[in-house]
Amino acid sequence: MEEQVYLVDENDKVIGKKNRKDLEAGDCWRIVSIWIFNKHGQLLIAQRTKQKAYNPSVWGPSASGTVEYGDDYHETAKRELEEEIGLSGIDLKRIGKQHYRSGDTYRMCEVYVGLNSEPAEKFKLQTEEVYAVRWITSSALKQEYTRHPENFILNMANLFEYAVVNAGPEYGIAN
Repeated sequence: MEEQVYLVDENDKVIGKKNRKDLEAGDCWRIVSIWIFNKHGQLLIAQRTKQKAYNPSVWGPSASGTVEYGDDYHETAKRELEEEIGLSGIDLKRIGKQHYRSGDTYRMCEVYVGLNSEPAEKFKLQTEEVYAVRWITSSALKQEYTRHPENFILNMANLFEYAVVNAGPEYGIAN
């Protein structure tokens, strides 16, 4: 059976479902964005593989993914975190949703944050999805995506700023 996704409106109201491969211009579907911070206030970013259909070979959040029909945002966030970088048992805090345009389609993105301080080389990467991960300070990340936005997912600046502003002081964001 082909993977199906929820089609939603700008208020996240389900208006239908569709095979993922049949998504087209104007469609809006649910995704998750997970940002992992460490005890030094850095955040983990992940480089997508060149085989990815959307945003290949660029940097994005620690993990992300499409919410499949029948799943909810939170279970998708936990699953993607474990599948993509091998993290499980992390307490994920939901910080909100963003509706945004990506190319000629739209996303309803629920954003999560969590804490983990393992060295980047300890993560178990899903090689079909993630090429590399690294820890970075928020100020260094801002400099990089300002100078070279082509190296990041299309909505990186928005998602990153949203995560940092809404994460809360317990995540010790270092600038």
